[in-house]
Amino acid sequence: AELTKEEAFAAIDEYKKKSENAKAIQLSLKPGLDIFGIELPDHKEMRDTERDLDLMSQIWNLSSEWDSVWDKWRGGLFRKLDVEEMENQSGVYTKTIGKLRREIAAWGIWGAMKEKIEQFKQTLPLIQDLRSEALRPRHWANLKKEINKEFDPESSTFTLDNIFSLGLHNYAEFIGEMSANANKELNIERSLADIETRWADVVIDIAEYKEIYFKIRS
Repeated sequence: AELTKEEAFAAIDEYKKKSENAKAIQLSLKPGLDIFGIELPDHKEMRDTERDLDLMSQIWNLSSEWDSVWDKWRGGLFRKLDVEEMENQSGVYTKTIGKLRREIAAWGIWGAMKEKIEQFKQTLPLIQDLRSEALRPRHWANLKKEINKEFDPESSTFTLDNIFSLGLHNYAEFIGEMSANANKELNIERSLADIETRWADVVIDIAEYKEIYFKIRS
């Protein structure tokens, strides 16, 4: 059965104590061995055990930290999520886990941790699309119609957890296209607003020419 975090940390602490006791017993033999000019044996198994316990502490601490970070994100107000921070932090965890690959890739906890991060990173594009400043009420209305569910993305209770409970991750392609179109529309709106601003103070002097048509004089 898979260990819980509490069980894992308890087991690690227990084995660390056993390792420390064994090391203390080993060192207590040194004075007696010195009398006979015998060197204290090098116990490779003990060093390997200490190294493994240190690696276990590292990966389980990483797992515990990630769970805390994820709980904070998924329970946080969706419209206030910092997507850039989420991307950066998940990148740091990915690098840290990658550095441990050579030593503990065969461990179940390492594989589980790697899978958690990869699954989260796969949802980042969805989160980025839904957090786009270009989305307007009409876009949200289209999304609600597509999934046939009602929700309020501006609600003070709308969290990242709601994104998954609504099943929006199953509509990633639709949302990606919707967000892309919304961004194009926003760019057009901004371009038109810029043109309007540029021409707002321009005075055009138009005069009649040869009683046939008009032309700009200045």
